[in-house]
Amino acid sequence: SWSGLNKWLNANWNSLDEWAVIFDEIQRGKAGISSKQGKAMLQICKHTDCWTGWTATPGDKWEDYYAYFTATGNTRNKTDFRNRFCVMQNYPFPKLLAKKNEEEYMRIKNAIWHEVDSSEMADELPETIHQTIKFKQPTGYKQLMKTHELNGEFLDNASALAHAARRLCGSKQKLDWLVDFVEGLDGSALVFYSYETEHEAIKKALKGKVGKIWNINGKTHDVPTEGTIGKHDVVLAQWQAGAFGLNLQFMNHWVSFSPNYSYTISEQARKRIHRKGQTKTCKYWYLVCENTIDEDVYACLKDKKEFDEEMWGEEKLK
Repeated sequence: SWSGLNKWLNANWNSLDEWAVIFDEIQRGKAGISSKQGKAMLQICKHTDCWTGWTATPGDKWEDYYAYFTATGNTRNKTDFRNRFCVMQNYPFPKLLAKKNEEEYMRIKNAIWHEVDSSEMADELPETIHQTIKFKQPTGYKQLMKTHELNGEFLDNASALAHAARRLCGSKQKLDWLVDFVEGLDGSALVFYSYETEHEAIKKALKGKVGKIWNINGKTHDVPTEGTIGKHDVVLAQWQAGAFGLNLQFMNHWVSFSPNYSYTISEQARKRIHRKGQTKTCKYWYLVCENTIDEDVYACLKDKKEFDEEMWGEEKLK
């Protein structure tokens, strides 16, 4: 369990060389020293020669491989990685401006990474159907983009503007559609969301109109099984908490209430239902407010890229 990795490390610190370690979904450790999980992973890798990591989604960005380079001894830390392979902007926030030493970077990456052919397994899975549901631009969105002000607060930075825009996109139209959708289903639904305010709004809208609401987020990990899921139940999963490690192949209805910035996380979230053991066609719905940040994020994900909130916001603030 990644959540217990730091505790396990402390308990076995003096005998790490006696263990063979397999990191499943090793991308959880890519944050390196900025998270307890990443720090524990790096410490284990540095103190045992017998380890390996598995994942279908190693990372979205150039910098995501920093932890893997450090774990294998090819870089000392994030500073060393950035000095060798990145041209950085450090003010007002760290940002990759350009790549450098790309040939050396790819040589190291290819030496430590091995990709397996998963096409045969994918061919055995049922088909998928994807549908975009479009809604009108929310009230107040156009004014927000014009004035950069929401509820009397002036939004003077890119991140604040992006978050305000996304909050407006968690509209009543989406909630009404979701209620009608779930009530008309002959089965259960898995719904991914971004913000706690969305979580509370969805729960309030669905209360008394569905079966049980299962919650998977940073505080609660209430995961159903094939034997416990009800016909009209809804699983509400926050993207980071629910995109990895869940086996929900007994479900086949999936909804993105609001998009996530990461292509890796988005792709993994879809695989929670489209995986070995699935026997039904998997159906996916993406809820999009037209002419908003929703469309910009999904356009980026369609190109298999990570959405850059700062770049988007800087353009809008000009």
